[in-house]
Amino acid sequence: MFGKKENKAELGIQKVLERMQSFTITAGYSFEGRPIQKYNAPVCGETLAGAIVGTAAIPTNPGIPFSGALDKQAEGIDAARYAVLDQLLDKAESAGANALIGLAFQYVVVEKNGLLVMASATAVTI
Repeated sequence: MFGKKENKAELGIQKVLERMQSFTITAGYSFEGRPIQKYNAPVCGETLAGAIVGTAAIPTNPGIPFSGALDKQAEGIDAARYAVLDQLLDKAESAGANALIGLAFQYVVVEKNGLLVMASATAVTI
């Protein structure tokens, strides 16, 4: 009762990482030495991350990491990415796939204080 609070975002990320053990995932379009047997379905997912501090939470230079006051926003964005990936895995499993190819994430600032995180891939059988 008085122990450390469980972080729901961390638990969600851990769940997705465990699910990923049975999937092969790439941002590319092939797996070296493992031919694609079947293209099952295109899959996509989306979620709205919590409030962000304007557009300052999104670095314009990819070489500048999140730090300081932005750490919480970065954690929220990371949790949102894994939530979307979890959706993709659900849809890929429903389509009978065991792999995802062409994984890509997109981000859109919504109403200046939210972040829509989207992802798409093709569910395949290898």
